[in-house]
Amino acid sequence: MRKVLLITTLLFAFLYLLPYRAYAHEVATDNTITAELHFEPNDNPIPVEQTTIHFIISDTTHKFKIENCNCILSISEKGKILYSQPLLKITQDKPSVYTAFVNYTFPNSDNYSLKLVGNPTTSSAFQPFTLSWNFSVVKDDSQSYPQEHDPTFIYFASFVVGLPIIGGIIIFLVTFFSDRSEHKSK
Repeated sequence: MRKVLLITTLLFAFLYLLPYRAYAHEVATDNTITAELHFEPNDNPIPVEQTTIHFIISDTTHKFKIENCNCILSISEKGKILYSQPLLKITQDKPSVYTAFVNYTFPNSDNYSLKLVGNPTTSSAFQPFTLSWNFSVVKDDSQSYPQEHDPTFIYFASFVVGLPIIGGIIIFLVTFFSDRSEHKSK
């Protein structure tokens, strides 16, 4: 009975800890290069207001060095490239981890694509990479939400996450009290 309890508890813990998509801090990976995307202010780009786009770029092989990278950022709306420039404002946080900043003003409430392409300036300095993100820019909270910000989605996600926890607690309590009642009857 204790094996069933252990397996059930582990299953519910696994379901609870499953990663889910966070709208404001999107991570993209291409082989050994990973970048986390973040927007300022408040993780929410607003049309016609300047937004600072942050990237935290890292490499698991520690070969990536920003000075050896021709890193180009492109921003597209409906397939049309609105911005394409090299990353210039870059700081090194620790070996093979860099933070880049780009200021940009999104012209409309719409869906946008962002692409970061890195090619080494010297052969075999690091593996070339292409990282992509899709996101929405909305005027304010009263307009349409991306799915992750929709209150209905949040309530549904809370239910889906909370259900396994409640189920795990119920199974644990039933198992615990049934084990106690078996020991008392002996």
